[in-house]
Amino acid sequence: AIRYHHAPDRDPFHKTLSSLICLAEQLAIREGRPPYGKAPVTEIDPALIETVGLADEDLEALVAKANEEFLGSGTPW
Repeated sequence: AIRYHHAPDRDPFHKTLSSLICLAEQLAIREGRPPYGKAPVTEIDPALIETVGLADEDLEALVAKANEEFLGSGTPW
């Protein structure tokens, strides 16, 4: 799944997992917590959200919870 996380629609085996990894990375970038250096903020593809089985309102709650966890973790981001 990691191999295809920048193109989850091309993953022949684990499209849902690849999509989840891609979505997580895009959300981290959007929230100012890129997994590597600086990364451009891009629009999140609605197909990713649908593929992993979330709704937009689920996504916002998930991001809020992740931000809360980051604040409590002592991580330097």
